[in-house]
Amino acid sequence: MGREALPDLARLTGGALAQITAIVSNIEVNAGRLAANLDLTHGLILGEAVMLAFGDRIGRLDAHTLVEHASKQAVATGSTLYDVLSNDERVTQQFSLIELQALLDPANYAGQAHAFVDATLLSHRFPSSRSLP
Repeated sequence: MGREALPDLARLTGGALAQITAIVSNIEVNAGRLAANLDLTHGLILGEAVMLAFGDRIGRLDAHTLVEHASKQAVATGSTLYDVLSNDERVTQQFSLIELQALLDPANYAGQAHAFVDATLLSHRFPSSRSLP
């Protein structure tokens, strides 16, 4: 059954690729609006980036707790995540203010995209030992 589905799968994938190519080729990005939308979160959207960086230095659970509390404080006070974190001695002992600014710069963060790409490449290089029927 698997081999019979392969031509249909290839045809459908090709069609999807053609559609996404047409869509992407006409996308216009309003960089100013994009930046303004990111600023609406006052840096909270980059909490994951900060947590991962802290986790490497103070441990994942402590980093999660620290960033969670800082995020809640930022929301409660109307501050930015940077303002809260830059005034926390536990943070400034680990990172300079320039490092903290870099962590909170959306241009420097791609989330877990690298891990997803690596996992995909690994699975392509070492496919499952299952054989097609």
